[in-house]
Amino acid sequence: VYDENGKRIEIMNEHDARPRVGVAMRVGTMFARSYQAQDWWQTTYVTEILEDTPTMVKFKTRNSTYVWKCT
Repeated sequence: VYDENGKRIEIMNEHDARPRVGVAMRVGTMFARSYQAQDWWQTTYVTEILEDTPTMVKFKTRNSTYVWKCT
C-alpha cells in the first residue's frame, strides 16, 4: 500500500479502535456479503475530529464526513 505521495507504507490493523486523525477507518460490516466480495470500505485518512463523546465520534476525511458510534 502506498500513501498519497507514492511512498510505500505498512498497514496495521486495530480492532475496536476509535477514529483519530491520521488513520483510515474501515466502515460497514465485515460479515455481511451484500456486494460481490465485501460490504465495507476503507476511508481516506481522518483529517479532523468534529465531535467526540464517550459513545460517538464525528470525523472528516479528505472527501467525506462520518459518524462512528460505539454500542
